[in-house]
Amino acid sequence: PYALLGQVLDELVEAGALSPDGRLGADVVCWAAVHGMSVLLQSGPLRGLAAGEREVVVEKLLTTVEQGITGSVG
Repeated sequence: PYALLGQVLDELVEAGALSPDGRLGADVVCWAAVHGMSVLLQSGPLRGLAAGEREVVVEKLLTTVEQGITGSVG
């Protein structure tokens, strides 16, 4: 899965959706964010969230990571 993440990020650079500077270290950032969220949801303080609440926090995480690595705001 980690190698696949690198491939996807490389493809985003090739497509112009992610700058080469934004690509540097982005795999670690993405992996850490998703891993951290999964731990919080499975065995941490967020484990009691209802499905709808989980969806909201996961969407917020993904949006924030996307904005962080692409430099976009919105």
